[in-house]
Amino acid sequence: MKTIISFAISLLFFIDGSKGQDIQVSLMPSFVENQVKNYSITYSVRSSGNGTEQIMSTTKKQVKIKVVAIHDDFIDMQWQYGKVEFTEANSQINPFAVLMNTLSAGITVKYSIDKKGVINSITNRDEITATIQKNVDEKLTSMANDGSISSSMITTTKFQIQMMLSTLDQVDKIVLGDLFKFHQLYGKEYSSQPTEITVNQELLPEKYEVSLYSIDQANHSCLIKSRLIDDSNKEIIKEYRYNLTDYWLINHASQRASSDPLDVIQLYQIQLLP
Repeated sequence: MKTIISFAISLLFFIDGSKGQDIQVSLMPSFVENQVKNYSITYSVRSSGNGTEQIMSTTKKQVKIKVVAIHDDFIDMQWQYGKVEFTEANSQINPFAVLMNTLSAGITVKYSIDKKGVINSITNRDEITATIQKNVDEKLTSMANDGSISSSMITTTKFQIQMMLSTLDQVDKIVLGDLFKFHQLYGKEYSSQPTEITVNQELLPEKYEVSLYSIDQANHSCLIKSRLIDDSNKEIIKEYRYNLTDYWLINHASQRASSDPLDVIQLYQIQLLP
């Protein structure tokens, strides 16, 4: 096995006479070739009102991440979606919602990252597009056969999905969004002093303040938190916990609350499995 040459994989402590003790972490991965990690992903949407919350929908995914090969300047990675489940509180089946929330099932994403952990490119775009089309056709055929969707709706639903996924940016956001969330913080140094980052640069950019919140020496992990800034209509709080040995993500959880037009809370979590 090869490992990445150790560069900037360090946890730094220093004392500043005016600020007391500060901590820093350089979030640069130290992945090992042929290493495999399994994760569960859960996304739920809840309505809030009158002091109560009601679950509107839940999506659950299984993901396997593999370090395929480590080169001098980049790393080949593979992100493989397994089972994807989508449920709604409303028992009436919405075929469009079902399809949009399960498009990633069975998709394998081949991509490369630089040595800082930042995504360079998706290398199998044609394969991803073909798998999405296959998933749509199979699910619509199954729904038509069991009577949950009429034959007349198939063409309309296909057209709606094609329009939603008409650009690479839309595919990345809707189908491959988990992958980009996973790598979102890599490549930067974080401390107790906030660092500003921008995500979704081309589609509705959002600015966050990101800070290193704590170091857990007993479990050899660090906790990083971020909050959305410059948007009064939304409140977004995110937490990321990383292993300090190799900087694999242990857990990422976020809560997005919005009040326009309805009071809605979106909960998202990526959890490393044993």
